[in-house]
Amino acid sequence: MRYIPPIALPLLLAACAHSDNTAGTSESSDATVVTYYDRNLDGIADLELHEPPYCDDCIWALVDIDFDRRYERRVNWSFGIIKESVNLPVPGDVNLVPGNPKLRGWE
Repeated sequence: MRYIPPIALPLLLAACAHSDNTAGTSESSDATVVTYYDRNLDGIADLELHEPPYCDDCIWALVDIDFDRRYERRVNWSFGIIKESVNLPVPGDVNLVPGNPKLRGWE
């Protein structure tokens, strides 16, 4: 009988295991979570954060820099923080989260 090293079984089990990241959420695993932040507490969205569940480096946001109801900046958190200019209207009838998101770099 051949000798099987003691580490072989844990390695085999680890290779077959997979994680289900949908625990505790009612969202579809393919649906991007969009959160609207009201940074100056005026009742209008100032930052729109998009978080795709399938990719940690695909988070991006639209930011209203001067609070004029127009998004002026798109920020992408990838291998680095990528900022580009945009000119898009802020949506009106959305659920707002007061304050700033936990992510930094959009300023």
